[in-house]
Amino acid sequence: MNKYRYGDPCPLCHAPLFLTVRQIPNGQFPFPNERVTRRSCSTCEAVRLPQWEEAMTALYGFV
Repeated sequence: MNKYRYGDPCPLCHAPLFLTVRQIPNGQFPFPNERVTRRSCSTCEAVRLPQWEEAMTALYGFV
């Protein structure tokens, strides 16, 4: 199941990043594991895509 929330500030405009988080059930614990599958900033992705991809790759290792 995917959940959505805000995370760290955007490296370009400092607005909070919009995170897509996948919850993975865990049989050993009552709460699921969470993995961030996507980080996005609608302003920077639309206006400055090359700088956005470079900054996200440098910080997180993927776009």
